[in-house]
Amino acid sequence: MTGIIVILTSYFTVSLFAFFGIWKELENDYDRFWELPRAGRILCRTFAILFWPIYVIPCAVQLIYILMRRFYESFTE
Repeated sequence: MTGIIVILTSYFTVSLFAFFGIWKELENDYDRFWELPRAGRILCRTFAILFWPIYVIPCAVQLIYILMRRFYESFTE
């Protein structure tokens, strides 16, 4: 039971960091987001908190790819 609580707590902690770090920037970049009704914005934000791996994992993969490419290019030059 303790393990489940730790996993859920860590999941939602990471989701809040991902939400404030990534999603809030995406909201500001997309002007039409603020034209949605209030319920639509709340629903989008709720989905962003619950499904954070959908947008965090591709960002992490891209970061790893860039770092590995620079590392490879530093050896081949």
